[in-house]
Amino acid sequence: MNIQHIISEKAPKPLGHYAHSVVHNGIVYVSGQLPIDPVSGKIVNGEIEQVDQVFSNLAAVLNSSGSDWLQVLSMTVFLAKKDLWSIVNTKCKDVFGSYLPSRTIVPEVGLKEGVLIEVSLIAAIRGLA
Repeated sequence: MNIQHIISEKAPKPLGHYAHSVVHNGIVYVSGQLPIDPVSGKIVNGEIEQVDQVFSNLAAVLNSSGSDWLQVLSMTVFLAKKDLWSIVNTKCKDVFGSYLPSRTIVPEVGLKEGVLIEVSLIAAIRGLA
């Protein structure tokens, strides 16, 4: 079985026993990313800043895994506050443009203290989709 475990140097170090992503048969399974600055290792402050940081971390993992935003098949978004829904919608329009992946948003989830958002993805490898 050809399984690759990817740890991106441009995303925050995993906080537990997991890889940033696992690649198998041309599909990238991205672990949930938190709004942690990869340089400081700290959770960023502010709603928009947290959303931006999560998407930045996701982009780093996708890139390290041989994928990108236009290869995302599905995303799952966990929100600690329903108010973030519109911020996430705006950010998705920014990164995806007219491309529409499948998406699930789970509001009012008890996340790590201080964390307002976590996002995981499933994507294809560039050139295989």
